[in-house]
Amino acid sequence: MNYAGAEEAMLDAWVKATLEAGVDWNAISTGLGTRIYDRLAPKGALYPYIVFQAQTPPDVVRGVGAAEVMVDSMYVVKAVAQGNSYGSLAEVASEVHKLMTKPNGEEFTDGFVWTSIRERGFSMTESEATSQYRSLGAVYRIQAQAKIN
Repeated sequence: MNYAGAEEAMLDAWVKATLEAGVDWNAISTGLGTRIYDRLAPKGALYPYIVFQAQTPPDVVRGVGAAEVMVDSMYVVKAVAQGNSYGSLAEVASEVHKLMTKPNGEEFTDGFVWTSIRERGFSMTESEATSQYRSLGAVYRIQAQAKIN
């Protein structure tokens, strides 16, 4: 990948693969491993599910001169459930945190993730008609470098 925007596509793929491969989600909630969505869950998706999204486009980090060394981006990764409590989301958010925390880096098909660390927690309550929805997770700073073809 050597085009503008390659890093965001790589990061999206890395986050999804990291979340899908790391845990037996069925032990927490049947079918949860198939309900990991990039940006937006489809209409009618079963709860709970996990959603991730870039909060900032990748910022280029430069070395000496114009050399691009890596990118720095922020992602929110959250578990979402219908209900009036965060209780059902605590275990999911905890497992997400374990998977997303990579202080020593990790090679990936399309590049290398130098670090993935939690910047801050995230929680949100929403309502629609007579239903309430809860989101619980965190914002992660991911620093990465795409492979150059």
